[in-house]
Amino acid sequence: MFKIGQKIVCIDASPVPADCAKALPLRLTLNSVYTVASIHIEPHIEGYGIRLEELPNPSMIWADSEEKEWSYSSKRFRPLVENNDSVEMQTEVS
Repeated sequence: MFKIGQKIVCIDASPVPADCAKALPLRLTLNSVYTVASIHIEPHIEGYGIRLEELPNPSMIWADSEEKEWSYSSKRFRPLVENNDSVEMQTEVS
């Protein structure tokens, strides 16, 4: 699982489904580096969501009556690995 503050790389910038487009109007860019702002876990959904510092989407009222930003699927990212001379994407799945 990613951690808050961790740098990650987008590996899937495909459009979000039409029913999510209002909640996620800001598009990801393939191979761009982002910073994890927060992590969103729902017990009935497989995987987890990530909110990004660089792409703050609008807040919405959730089923639990809390106002929160929608999140991007963690499957769209990989950890960023920084070496002394270069920056590269980690190939292992978190």
